[in-house]
Amino acid sequence: PAAAALAAIQDPANRQQNTALIREGLTVSQIAQALSDDLTIPLADVQAAVKTPSDYGVSADSLEGWLFPATYTFDPGTTATQAVKAMVDRTKQSLQQAGVAASDQQRILTIASIIQREARQSADFYKVSRVIQNRLADGMKLQMDSTAQYGYGEMHDGSEPELKKPPIFNHSPTSGNLSAVIIWLWLIPI
Repeated sequence: PAAAALAAIQDPANRQQNTALIREGLTVSQIAQALSDDLTIPLADVQAAVKTPSDYGVSADSLEGWLFPATYTFDPGTTATQAVKAMVDRTKQSLQQAGVAASDQQRILTIASIIQREARQSADFYKVSRVIQNRLADGMKLQMDSTAQYGYGEMHDGSEPELKKPPIFNHSPTSGNLSAVIIWLWLIPI
């Protein structure tokens, strides 16, 4: 009987676990929905868990950028707070491994989030980063589609009706869809 019990415990087919796939580029609300769906935790519980960043040692207004994208495996009964803590802890670990000072973490995560949305290919990440840094150094507004789309709470195609909406998050309402070629201050449409 003991050998059979040990074999049953060691058999991977008998392991109960919950897996949550958190893709890059998702907002906190999208991540909350994914956690709720994947872990069968009520959405209200996940929304409550992400509401107060200071609960996780984050001094920001929201956990945007602090929920590390990865595939997570949680034991049955994991709470929303435990899942969110694991994600924030993974982000902190990544920042520490990269040598990012605690005082720079929010700025770096914000810029990284913009880069993630703005660049279409990883090869363009450094170019978009350079544009952001140059604009900030010159005291310019960012005027990027990604920041406006975040403000709208959705991705849009840059169509005329969308561009006539009031500008949000330092975005010019006449910039349209900008992509492809970078000239260190501007993204030039081609």
